[in-house]
Amino acid sequence: MAAKDSLHPQQFLHGSPVRIETGGEILPATKVSTPEHIASRDKANDDYQPNRVYMAPHPITAFQYTWTKEDYENKNEQPSGYIHVVEPIGKVMVDRSSRSAQIAGSRHARGARVVGSFPAKAVLTGKVDTQEEQQVFQNYMKNRYGS
Repeated sequence: MAAKDSLHPQQFLHGSPVRIETGGEILPATKVSTPEHIASRDKANDDYQPNRVYMAPHPITAFQYTWTKEDYENKNEQPSGYIHVVEPIGKVMVDRSSRSAQIAGSRHARGARVVGSFPAKAVLTGKVDTQEEQQVFQNYMKNRYGS
């Protein structure tokens, strides 16, 4: 069931270095990340909650989380990860972990279900790899920005 109220859009975006299949559930860091990664996030953001799934209304915010270790090592100009269009599972809360998160309109919930994905490079280039990704990208941009 999608989050649906007057304060939040029905769908959000979640950036990831890996593609998660449509219909798949995005799990919180406590279930999929390393203790070191969780500790670094916690140190950087006062109110970070590793038992929650973070999402954003804008592609550029999700884009930041789509870089792989190899992308950094190879100094790639574009990340190789994916941006997932998601529907929150459970109550949606405002992300207060940092000033930039609040300005970006980031949110968190106990989970999220993937309703579609597109490569992060589409944010920069508009290019995708498949017709399905093109449809997801176009639908999200049209629904979110009306274009």
